[in-house]
Amino acid sequence: IYVYDPKARIIYRSDHPLFRFEQLFHNQKFQQFQNFRLVRKSSDDDSNVHTAYYDKSTASIHYSVAVANTLLGSTGYSNKSEFCWVNIDGGSDNDDTIDFTNYTYTAPGGAEYKNEITSDGPKKNIKLSDSCFEDGMTRASSTSQFVGIDLMPLKNSHAFPVIVYFAGDCIRVARANADYPKGKESYWKVQRAVTKNYSMNYVTYVDCEVDSSGYLHIVFVNTSGELVYIKSTNNPSDGSKYTFAEPEVVTDGSPSCIDITTRGETPYIACISSINAVDGLTMAFKSGGKWEVMKSPLVHTVAQNRACIEAHPTPATGWGEAAVGYYSNQDQRYHAAYYIGNGKGH
Repeated sequence: IYVYDPKARIIYRSDHPLFRFEQLFHNQKFQQFQNFRLVRKSSDDDSNVHTAYYDKSTASIHYSVAVANTLLGSTGYSNKSEFCWVNIDGGSDNDDTIDFTNYTYTAPGGAEYKNEITSDGPKKNIKLSDSCFEDGMTRASSTSQFVGIDLMPLKNSHAFPVIVYFAGDCIRVARANADYPKGKESYWKVQRAVTKNYSMNYVTYVDCEVDSSGYLHIVFVNTSGELVYIKSTNNPSDGSKYTFAEPEVVTDGSPSCIDITTRGETPYIACISSINAVDGLTMAFKSGGKWEVMKSPLVHTVAQNRACIEAHPTPATGWGEAAVGYYSNQDQRYHAAYYIGNGKGH
């Protein structure tokens, strides 16, 4: 997993600076890491870069973060440094507890990889134990492959990550109480969000968003093929526990490839509702306490790729209130479509 950034320490092919997260050479399994998500709180390019992803080798959710001040030319990082990670939940193997302090991996072919070596950062992978789990939960033997990540509101210039995924019989929320939460279990707690009472035998396409007021919005598709939405009733910024309102069913029909965004506290959701159709992308937003759900009238057919949506921060009458993005096999390109709206921003 590579994250490209103008000030990253590692240089790839002479002109592409990047952060190097967990690497394939441990398990040597092709396409081992899936559904990776990325979040950064501020536009300042020195802010921490957080990522969460699914490891299909152990059916688990992993997390890592790139240090904000790991800038080009800084000491302590070699060109082949690999950042340590946290196994949040699911299965695990010996790689999830590697101590990188004096660790060098010799990959097939002879290349040597030295890992995250800093004077002040963590040097060891960890997997969360049962003591980190609340609400009567323990670690699951596996998780679903979908994960969402966002950051709590800034608190004294720090933003703590929150990760949402499905395991066991419920949506789980992993909360950190630090903006660089690696190396210690004490940084993490995992709680329930939604239980199996809402057709939770298996859940797909989980995503989340923390809005501008700090409330956590979660969307997922349940076993009955319903798009379900839930919002927290509190907005902590210090890693404290969330409380949640009752879930709401937005639409049915087994949608896929979900994305959620917010303007203020208003949620906007995009999802694929029909493949290879020009009306195959559905957009939903909440207005006046009710959900507005509409098919997007597109020019090109929609492929089975993750949809995306963004709300305009200052919508005006006659211009885009929100934009949806999708991929089309019709011309093998990505496209954007704009919802004009009425300028109110709902």
